[in-house]
Amino acid sequence: MNKSVASSLLAMHALGNVAAFMSNPDYYLWAIFSVLSLAVCCFLVNKQVAKLVVLSYLAIGLYSFIVGIAFFDQGQLSGVGVFALVLVFPPVFYVVYRVYSSKPSAGNVASGVA
Repeated sequence: MNKSVASSLLAMHALGNVAAFMSNPDYYLWAIFSVLSLAVCCFLVNKQVAKLVVLSYLAIGLYSFIVGIAFFDQGQLSGVGVFALVLVFPPVFYVVYRVYSSKPSAGNVASGVA
């Protein structure tokens, strides 16, 4: 598998999981497991893109947490909460595109992994 495809799939996994899990109080712990995907993705890309992925992860996590607090009622998100959560996907797709189109990190190129 191409490294840019692998790193963009890892970024999509991490950002999608944090968006979904942080909006539901029952699944906060599951959001922690997406940190592993985030770490592997950041290892595969250059520093500038890794910084973008980490900042996006934190921003999307905070946004989803706020949506969950504001719109979670009777064990599920309300219609407005679902709509607010759908609004997070265009930035997720942009970050995944940036990861996909980025060059591999310098450490990986020097070691012959790329």
